[in-house]
Amino acid sequence: MSARRNSSRTIRISALDGTRNVDPETSRISLADIFTKRTIRPYEPLRELPSDPKAAMLQVLAECGRLDTGLMSRLLDKPEQEVIAQLVTADLIYKEPNSQQYQTADEYLSGNVRQKLKDAQALHARPGL
Repeated sequence: MSARRNSSRTIRISALDGTRNVDPETSRISLADIFTKRTIRPYEPLRELPSDPKAAMLQVLAECGRLDTGLMSRLLDKPEQEVIAQLVTADLIYKEPNSQQYQTADEYLSGNVRQKLKDAQALHARPGL
């Protein structure tokens, strides 16, 4: 049984070796490159300017990892409100009722959608909106 326990521990330690770098001269340990650098492909800035709001949204999501309507409007050279209106009309983004922030359709239509529906109905029922 002790041989089995040692082999299991060796496997776990070997798996952890890939998550760190050890300097052979100083014995200093640092995180492996996968935690601090792009390891699959190098960073490439936006090369092509998008021609429509959907393409701009996809490029900005790939670049920033979040929805940035200001950057999309600069890429398209259009007013931000016009870009937002086009994305809302195409059902690509929605305004979250509580935070009043725009979210992608995928993000907004996932999670606790029942609560989101209640929030949207409550907001719609308020006078003056």
